[in-house]
Amino acid sequence: MAVAPLMTNSHQIVVERIVKPPAAEKLYYRVSGKLDATSRTAIFAASLPPGDYQIAQVSAFRCTVVCMSTWVEPGAQFSHFTIQSGRLTDLGAMVQMLLTSDSVILSHDQHPDPSLTTNILQTSLPDLAPLLDKPTLSWNDAPLIQESIGKGFELSKRYSYGLESVSATGDDRFIYGSANGVVYSWTPGQKPVPHDIGNRVSIESTLVTPNGSWLAGGELGVLKQSDDGGQTWRSMRGNLPFAVVMSLTSWNDQVIATILRDQEISLYMAAQGSDMWKLLARHKMSISLLTDLPAMPIESHLFEDTLFTTIPGRQLAVMDLDSGNAQVRDLPGAVQSFGVSPNGLIRCRCVPFALFAYESSDRGKTWQDASNSRSMNLPVFRDTQHGIAFEGGPFGPNRMHYTEDGGKTWSETTQMPTIFTQLFYSQDGKTAYAGSPDGIFWRSTDDGRHWQPDKRP
Repeated sequence: MAVAPLMTNSHQIVVERIVKPPAAEKLYYRVSGKLDATSRTAIFAASLPPGDYQIAQVSAFRCTVVCMSTWVEPGAQFSHFTIQSGRLTDLGAMVQMLLTSDSVILSHDQHPDPSLTTNILQTSLPDLAPLLDKPTLSWNDAPLIQESIGKGFELSKRYSYGLESVSATGDDRFIYGSANGVVYSWTPGQKPVPHDIGNRVSIESTLVTPNGSWLAGGELGVLKQSDDGGQTWRSMRGNLPFAVVMSLTSWNDQVIATILRDQEISLYMAAQGSDMWKLLARHKMSISLLTDLPAMPIESHLFEDTLFTTIPGRQLAVMDLDSGNAQVRDLPGAVQSFGVSPNGLIRCRCVPFALFAYESSDRGKTWQDASNSRSMNLPVFRDTQHGIAFEGGPFGPNRMHYTEDGGKTWSETTQMPTIFTQLFYSQDGKTAYAGSPDGIFWRSTDDGRHWQPDKRP
């Protein structure tokens, strides 16, 4: 069973064995999650005594100024399941969705995906793979419970949380990924439209290819393509390893996938529309638990024919795609965020001992202090001179900044009502946008001097 929560990994669930007549002392089993080929999702597997069971508790996270671990208790009306000797009980995906500040909808997939289950068992839990030879068991739902759970599961898709990897479609729309297997398409001035890719996984990367196809990559080796604007999706994983698809890049009618599994970053390339992938490079991560940051980003950015890939904790791979040659260079600290400007200047917010902003004009050979404040998120540029940046956090005002001289100087402008995690431009560069994971968008039509909320009907 995979649990895909609202924001990050759930690490434990508690199941209760149902005993009839009720025993004086209830029987509970705590199951720890396995984090393999995942970014937000935990995989749960356990060998339990035969019998009937229900979910007693699921670990979750409640976030205000900071995030704290808590527990969700589904209650006796939540679905039950049965364990039989020598049989696999496949519970598919269970999803948490924040309803209010103190309540969560917990629902589950009523029809687990057998291909995804097979992939998980064969790669992450090989000792259980022989159980696939027999018919699998799943949830035991009464009709009323089944209807209620089904409604909750549909809500988790309709209101999937997150704003990951914004890509322009070429027709004044944008697409982006979210936590529960949904790609949103957004037209400024309209509500985001959800497109279900068919798998309850976090979508970490999107790409619109030159021929207009949409690609969505994420956890558990999922990589899907839509050729009809998100209505239908087909797998493009092919021979790509079981891993998290962290980044998708287009180069010379080729698609480059940056994937992560077992502390190893791999780069693969395939022709546009093909699922035959060729390995370009592998890089081992080296992270210090004492000095580096948790959940450091793995990103690939293209400038001309050079691909930059962050290697947490403190390295950067620089690959010349024409020759295939790659060099690994040192970053000035543990990477927190990374970007490439239209003029080839690369920037990072890195932590040698505290968070600072750095830039490099020689493709990472040497680094200098950046001109922007270290409390500003990495800026985004529409050309070599004009750019925007967001500065904010839980303890201070949230403000936008803009530059007209390539980032040498920055001017502070509109105070914002929330924290924005994505900044991007329209394809013609005339409009700048800021977006938050809960679907709030603001826009500027004067290079970031003034900002207004995106108005919707």
